[in-house]
Amino acid sequence: MKRPTILFSVLLSLLSLLAFAPATHAASVFPSIPLGYAYGEYIATPLSASGTATGPLLGPTAQVYIGCSPSTTSETNSNISVSQAPYSTSGLNQSQIAVTRSATGSLIKAVSTVQNVNLLRGLITASQVRGVATSTSSSGGATSADGGSTFSNLIVAGRSIGTFVAPNTVINLPGIGSATLNERSGPVNGAHSTDYSVNMIDVKISLTNTLGIPIGAHIVVAHASTSDVSTAQPVYLTANAYRLSAHGLLNTSTASIDSLAPAEVSCSGGNSQVSTTSSLPSPVGSTGATTNTASGKNTSTGSSASSSTSIANVNLLNGLITATNVKAQAQANWNGTGSGSSSVVLTNLKIAGITINPSVKPNTRVPLPGVGYVVINEQASINNATESLEYVSALDIHSTLPNVLGLKLGGEIILGHADARAASY
Repeated sequence: MKRPTILFSVLLSLLSLLAFAPATHAASVFPSIPLGYAYGEYIATPLSASGTATGPLLGPTAQVYIGCSPSTTSETNSNISVSQAPYSTSGLNQSQIAVTRSATGSLIKAVSTVQNVNLLRGLITASQVRGVATSTSSSGGATSADGGSTFSNLIVAGRSIGTFVAPNTVINLPGIGSATLNERSGPVNGAHSTDYSVNMIDVKISLTNTLGIPIGAHIVVAHASTSDVSTAQPVYLTANAYRLSAHGLLNTSTASIDSLAPAEVSCSGGNSQVSTTSSLPSPVGSTGATTNTASGKNTSTGSSASSSTSIANVNLLNGLITATNVKAQAQANWNGTGSGSSSVVLTNLKIAGITINPSVKPNTRVPLPGVGYVVINEQASINNATESLEYVSALDIHSTLPNVLGLKLGGEIILGHADARAASY
């Protein structure tokens, strides 16, 4: 067993997946959790009765997201242009989010700017559409507001519209449906939390039309949303569990499977549970009923997060690996210092027909004849003065040999994953 090598690679993989940078203590920062999201354009069309697309799916373009940032930071993304006639054509799409923090408060601002908008073959045009959302948090409370959303040279169905439009203004589009301008949700301001979002243009297709756009299609231009939550301490968390992920698959419509049936919570916490019995691609194998859970909570004394997965009737790689049940669990806590734990329960696990001891040690490597190897009860953890991070995968299969089971060299299948993190900043 090459535990040091495995542990190091696991830690690198985990840290690359987490949305947060490694925690650094900054006691002078006001304790809050800001989030922001912005994008330029989004086009969605409904599915037919047979499940096929009735039109294009575009975007979100130039999307940018900042979540739970513990420090002053900013992000920008842009697209040179959008060309999806008759739905939309436009020039530069640019989205920006900035977080400003101090000892007395925090501010997050999201901006989406779209140039030279032309929707529905000229039915709606504008030289610029700009959506802005802001949220702040301080000892005096939490508030959100519009940060200066505007239209420039907006024309709808031949009618010139002013620079500033009343919130949630609905304009009928003859033979098409309707457009909501300056569509707002919020602000919702509480004693310790706040959120706000804006779609500057929201078109809904509700009528049969000469443009051939299906009823139910939806076009959004210039979205910006922000929120902020003040907390008792500068702490945050994340937890995630999923059934299976894979890459390097052959003989299937996709070479990769990304985090099937994930249950996730982040930032200020909450609860999530996802159950599934869906099938897997044939090169992988099959599993029965799966339940994934994730939960977390920030309190006046610290932060805690946990996740778990339970998978029945495992049969992977044409019976090379079988088990009646596989469970993995991760728990992370921070209350002045980090502490955590991970565990795996394997019921009737067999590899190449050999029964594996249910109490197998963490990071045990077992050969897989004709494929490569599998790491059983793969674990890694970080527990120190600023954070607790726990990572566990019940089975991590690696393809290192030419095989007939549908895995490329270098392919990997992870079954039963859970991770949790609780940290200060």
